Amino acid sequence: MLRLGSGLKSIIAKTAKAERRRPDQAILHPSNPYGENRLISDFPWSPPGGRQRRAFQLLGSAFFSLQLIALSCAPPPVSRQDWRPDKGIEELINLSRNPLQSLTDLKARGSITIRREEGQVRATMSILLAHPDLLRMEVRGPLYTHLFTALVQADSLTVLSREGNWKGSTQGLFHQLTGMELGPYNLRYLLLGQIEPGRIDSSRVIEHPRAGRAVVPLRGADLARRVWIDLHRGFFIREKVEPCGGHSGWNRLMQNYRKVGPLYLPRTIVIQQNGVEISLEYEDVAVNEGIKKEHFFGGITPDLIQRIE
Repeated sequence: MLRLGSGLKSIIAKTAKAERRRPDQAILHPSNPYGENRLISDFPWSPPGGRQRRAFQLLGSAFFSLQLIALSCAPPPVSRQDWRPDKGIEELINLSRNPLQSLTDLKARGSITIRREEGQVRATMSILLAHPDLLRMEVRGPLYTHLFTALVQADSLTVLSREGNWKGSTQGLFHQLTGMELGPYNLRYLLLGQIEPGRIDSSRVIEHPRAGRAVVPLRGADLARRVWIDLHRGFFIREKVEPCGGHSGWNRLMQNYRKVGPLYLPRTIVIQQNGVEISLEYEDVAVNEGIKKEHFFGGITPDLIQRIE
């Protein structure tokens, strides 16, 4: 058994313990004699008088008005420009085939949260992708502490962490790293909110739980799954992979789409399985800018990597 999984559990446990610190255990600083984590009820203050209460009410009203203005100025939700509802669901499924084919490269940054029974870890992430089969993901915690780097190369995964360096199958090492068993699903599609290419399963019924929504059964990648489609905007908003052939089932949510170059990418991706949840929040994404291959292999020394069969 690798130590990688236990190492991540230890990181999560330490982070969760820090987040659960009670107010009376707060660290004291000269600039904050009451402790940075103290509750507001612990501070010595007096209930506001009439003028103070009126000032608070005016500030609250102003803040609420600013929120309404911001919402009214927000851009409308993005919809697909290459598909209309009258083209049918099958045409939309066909458009999802090889969604990364039009890319030469992609770079993105954002945040990742891994939740397990031991607690949760919040960290920053950066992703590099190059066509056809390279992906590098670097995850750093507080104070830019390196947690792990993962390099996907075809169907192999290399992991660099404080616990050690390993290389093996994508399925096996991803399970050790996160506690999730995702089967043969393409990790590049998974992390970028794209749908693994598949075909409509004609042996099962397409459901319409409400207006503007369709639940479509798919076959492909040796997995039985269903996708939830927003028929008004033409986006996949959920995917559920069913347990099949010894593989555990899992669920994925995709929200807040935007158009980046030739791609429609969700800003928020949530992956769930057996009490483990990975949330990805993308901030900046750029495509086809020309990423040199050496950026993918920086810091990876083959002689220091243990091969896992």
